Amino acid sequence: MTRAERFEASTGLTPAEVRVELERGGFDVSGDVSGLSEEQVENDLIQLAKCGNCSYRQDVSAVKTLAEARCRHYRYSLTSSGKTVHQVGCISRLPI
Repeated sequence: MTRAERFEASTGLTPAEVRVELERGGFDVSGDVSGLSEEQVENDLIQLAKCGNCSYRQDVSAVKTLAEARCRHYRYSLTSSGKTVHQVGCISRLPI
């Protein structure tokens, strides 16, 4: 199963899980100047969602308090447009 298929078949990935997949794909995600922080991954996912390449939903599966429910806990899923873009290689730097 490819990364794109895992991403599509899942209930969505958290920014931390996306970061792990990027690292598995050979990207430097060490968080230093040349790396990719979890915050940057989340910002990139938000931008991809704005473009229609992925969607996101609030993940409340582990929420125990009202304060936790107010925090952003999103899971991101690949849309059909995002899958098409990946298949034609327009986002060749993202190994999903």
